[in-house]
Amino acid sequence: MKNTSVVPDGWSIVSLGDVLQYEQPYYYTVTSDDYNDIAGTPVLTAGKSFLLGYTTEVENVYNNLPVIIFNDFTTDSKFVDFPFKVKSSAMKFLKPKEENVIDLRLIFEFIQKLKISVANADHKRRWISEFSKIKILIPSYPEQQHIAKILSTADSVIEKTQAAIAKYKAIKQGMLQDLFTRGIDLNTNKLRPRYEDAPELYKESKLGWIPREWEVERIDTQAKITTGSKDTQNKIEHGVYPFFVRSQTVEKIDSYTYDGEAILTSGDGVGVGKIYHYINGKFDFHQRVYMLYEFEKTISPKFLFYYFSNNFLAVVEKYSAKNTVDSVRMEMIAGMIIPLPPINEQKQISERLNAIDNKLQTEQTYLQKMQSLKKGLMEDLLSGRKCLNLDFQDEQINQDSKTILQSVNLVNQDADNYPVNPKIE
Repeated sequence: MKNTSVVPDGWSIVSLGDVLQYEQPYYYTVTSDDYNDIAGTPVLTAGKSFLLGYTTEVENVYNNLPVIIFNDFTTDSKFVDFPFKVKSSAMKFLKPKEENVIDLRLIFEFIQKLKISVANADHKRRWISEFSKIKILIPSYPEQQHIAKILSTADSVIEKTQAAIAKYKAIKQGMLQDLFTRGIDLNTNKLRPRYEDAPELYKESKLGWIPREWEVERIDTQAKITTGSKDTQNKIEHGVYPFFVRSQTVEKIDSYTYDGEAILTSGDGVGVGKIYHYINGKFDFHQRVYMLYEFEKTISPKFLFYYFSNNFLAVVEKYSAKNTVDSVRMEMIAGMIIPLPPINEQKQISERLNAIDNKLQTEQTYLQKMQSLKKGLMEDLLSGRKCLNLDFQDEQINQDSKTILQSVNLVNQDADNYPVNPKIE
C-alpha cells in the first residue's frame, strides 16, 4: 500500500519489517517426501497447492501458531493456524515482533493486497529485499482485531460455500453415473437396482447393459445437426441476442439465426468437444459451432444435453488417432449412439439433474457475491476509508457473523441430504 498524506485518527504508517520478524524454515523441513493422503503431520507450501500431503515425521514440527508462510520467490503466502512441516526452504515464517500490537490475521490480509511484479527467471528472494520495506497504513490494535474478525467471517463463509460447491459437484457426478446406467423406475420413482442385483431388469446393447425399457439410437435419428455461417462473424456488438463462438459466449448481436431449443458444441479450438450450452430462445452462432435442433418427440432436449455433455468427449476420442482431439466432424456427432429411455423417464432424469444444477448455480452465485463483498470490505477497512465504531462493533459483528454462518450451515445441511451416490426417491 502506498503512503498517504491523510492518516485517520488512531492509525499509523509502518513498514512490514518494522512489525514482523521472520524465521528460516530449515529446521522444519521434511527429511523425506514419502507423503500419504490420509493422516500425519501436514506438509505445506505457500503456493497454490498448499497441502502437499502428510508425513509420519513427528520431530521438528512447527507449533508457534498462528503464522504466515511466505514464498520468498513467488511472494505467495498462507495463513496457518495448525502444526505443520514444509518441504521447501524457499520461504519465510512471519510472526509479530510484539504481542498486542499487530494482529497477524490482519497483516496477512494486507499482504494479499500487495502486488509486486515477479519475474520467474530472476530467482530473487523478496522478503528482505522488497516486502519488508513496504509501508502500510494500520489502525490501533483493537480496531485491527475487529477488522480481522470481519474478514475472517467472510473467509469462513467463502470456504464453506466452496466446500458446498465441491460436494454438489461430486453429487452430480454420482447422479450422472447412476441415472444414465440405471435410470428411474417410474413405478417407484427410485433408481432401478443395479444390474448385479437384478440382471433380469436389464438387456445387452451397443452401450452395454441397459434397462429393458430403454432403446439405443443414433443421434441423427433424434435431432437435426447444422453449423453456423461464416457471415455471423461480422456481428454487431452490444445487440440483443447472444452469439456463440467456439469456446464461449461473446457480446450480443442484433440479428439472429435460430429461435428455439438447441444444444451447442464446439467443433475445434480451445473448446473442442465441449457441450457448453443448452438454450431455448433466439441466438446466433459461429461456423465452427455445431447445433442440435428440431428434436423428435421421442427425445427430451434436456436429457440429451446432460447425456451428451457427460459422454461426448470420450466418444469423440474414439474417432481420433491422436492423443488429443483438435477437431470434431459432423459425422462424429451424427453417428454417436445414445440410450433412449421412455420420454417420461427422460424428463424425470433431466429434472433430477436440473435440480442439482440449480443448487450449484445458487451456491456459485452466492460465492461470487461473498468474494465481491470481501473485496469491498478489504478496500474500505484496510485503507481507513471506513473506520469502525468500536463501542458497538462487537455486537454487530457477532450478529452479522451468526446470520451469515447460519445461512451457510443450512446449505451444508441441505448438501448432507444428497449422498455422493444418491438414492433418488
